[in-house]
Amino acid sequence: MPRNEKLYTYKGKTQNISQWSRELGLGPVTLHARLRSGMSFEEAVTKKFNTKTSVYIEAWGQKKSAEQWALDPRCKVSAATLSRRLKSGQYKSVEEAIETAPLRQTRTDHGEKLEAFGVQRTISQWAKHLGVPKSRIHNRVHRAGLPLEEVLRDLGFDESNA
Repeated sequence: MPRNEKLYTYKGKTQNISQWSRELGLGPVTLHARLRSGMSFEEAVTKKFNTKTSVYIEAWGQKKSAEQWALDPRCKVSAATLSRRLKSGQYKSVEEAIETAPLRQTRTDHGEKLEAFGVQRTISQWAKHLGVPKSRIHNRVHRAGLPLEEVLRDLGFDESNA
């Protein structure tokens, strides 16, 4: 134990913050912050955790917190990502926000070939052919659900040059 480390006595036992933290299951940063805010040591170790009211998210007829949905096998993202998705409003439904895998896992097309105008190419190959980022094609096809041929035409694809 460092020489200058402060010791705290609680219920007849004297220890430093690290030892109390381990024993009580409280983070040392939390204990330090509580003490700096002016709490006595006893108040710092007996204060209840901040129990904010959880926001419940309804999907498939069930209400759960983002943390609970993140544990659900249908959920493909973390609780934080799910919360951000719902706040952004970019998904058509709560269920879609829960079930859609994170983009960073789907950014590469894993060699899956998509057919348009009688030609099969990966999203990367279509993007390279058009000179656009592959995410532009991916998002329109996989997230917006648009037909590949429509997406390619909108991006300037010339069918005669397939």
